[in-house]
Amino acid sequence: MWIKPELVSPSALWTTEQCNEWFYLEKRRGHGGDIGLPGALLKSMDSFMTNILPWRILYAVDELDSRYQIAAGWDEGEIRSRWEFLEKE
Repeated sequence: MWIKPELVSPSALWTTEQCNEWFYLEKRRGHGGDIGLPGALLKSMDSFMTNILPWRILYAVDELDSRYQIAAGWDEGEIRSRWEFLEKE
């Protein structure tokens, strides 16, 4: 889903799946596939603290790592459709 842009900092808790000149598609560590012990702990922590959506798209404003989260989603298919829209435009 598209969300109101929110300034975020790059974090080791997220992995970049794809990127281009302006946007980053990121996945939260600990969600999906073989997550290992650190990922399992992170996923457990996420479930207790808040409902953190495991996928997001960031807009890169400049070279100083200023990034705004503009989309988030529960599943890969949802966020990939947003990513494809951005790549077409």
